[in-house]
Amino acid sequence: MGLFSKKSSKPHLVLTIPEMSCNHCERTITTMLTAIDGVTDVQADAKSKQVIVETEKPVTFEAIEQTLKPTNYNPVLKADKQ
Repeated sequence: MGLFSKKSSKPHLVLTIPEMSCNHCERTITTMLTAIDGVTDVQADAKSKQVIVETEKPVTFEAIEQTLKPTNYNPVLKADKQ
């Protein structure tokens, strides 16, 4: 059972972050995205380069991009399940 095997009924966004390559990247991304108003959980996996962002209210992809911009991580939106 992997990181992304749990199914959630909460609204969430699924991202790919090609630059994420290690545990430090996972922690940095998780810390930064958790600070966004409305984000309730972040699951980052460097091996698959995917991030699941669970929200309690709508969070735009643009807000995620702006939050990560200073770090040079460039997220790509895979899915938006609201």
